[in-house]
Amino acid sequence: MSTSCGSTLAAGASCTIRVTFVPRASGARAGTVTVIDNAGTQRITLSGVGT
Repeated sequence: MSTSCGSTLAAGASCTIRVTFVPRASGARAGTVTVIDNAGTQRITLSGVGT
């Protein structure tokens, strides 16, 4: 994961979170990216299939 986000973000600003899927085995894989902000905790579910 890489991000252009700093430790704080001004109101109305945005940043990019980049996630790369690199499985170490074949089959279905899942994960979660968690972002904590003033609106609470945001969880983004990720999934992919390794070949």
